Amino acid sequence: SVLGFNVNWAGLHQAWKNLLLNNFHDILGGVAIKEACHEAVSLYHESFAIAAREERIAIQVLSNNIDTTDSIESLLVFNPNPWKVLAPVEFELWHPEASEKGEELKSISLTDINGNSLPTQLIEPSGKIGGDRVRFVAQTEVPAFGWKKLKIERRAPQPKIKSTIKTSEKVLSNGVCGIVFEGEASEYRIKYSSAQVYADDSDTWGHGISGFNESKGYFKVNKISVLEKGPVRGRVRVESSYGNSKMEEDFILYEGADSIEQRVYVYLPKA
Repeated sequence: SVLGFNVNWAGLHQAWKNLLLNNFHDILGGVAIKEACHEAVSLYHESFAIAAREERIAIQVLSNNIDTTDSIESLLVFNPNPWKVLAPVEFELWHPEASEKGEELKSISLTDINGNSLPTQLIEPSGKIGGDRVRFVAQTEVPAFGWKKLKIERRAPQPKIKSTIKTSEKVLSNGVCGIVFEGEASEYRIKYSSAQVYADDSDTWGHGISGFNESKGYFKVNKISVLEKGPVRGRVRVESSYGNSKMEEDFILYEGADSIEQRVYVYLPKA
């Protein structure tokens, strides 16, 4: 027991057994029969749930032992890695004044224990309740196996910073790396290319198949739009289609980052 936290070893043992069982070669490669794949997914879900529960309890115990009495609202960011990280953090706040008084919350101040201000950016919330749910993103450095406490002040002015992020329907870049949607690639900017479709007529195990070489065409770009534009990150969405299939690609670039995050959503027609 550490700080009053007792590890559920029996649960973790079961979660580990589930993972070991799913290491069978057909399951691990995703080429088992449909029924076996469904059972494997259920075992993975159980393992994920057990691990997430233990993690959540451990973080809550740690949080209860961190002094946050110096501010009305605090944000605690944890780093489980054995090295320090500079990572984006997204968080939501409850703001009932939006519907009750018509007062929207468009900016906050985020400061560390030394009084250093972190740039924040208003982004789309997960909870769609008008302005009663607000979501922000910020970047912060957290020590290895440690945490950082950040003080939240609502309606406080943002620190003045010079952002290098360029966000438009034509380009997304920050001076370190980027992607071009219209135009040619440059020294540090790659050129966007639509997803390509290849024919796959093989069986479940891909017997006798060494590769897929028959190109059926490319997804057609229908729309490019800017979803987020601010000092912390830029986000551009590319909407495309191939036949009745649709795809959304979100390209996200942070201030000072040397890589671009890509989130892909594919919508396939019902069989």
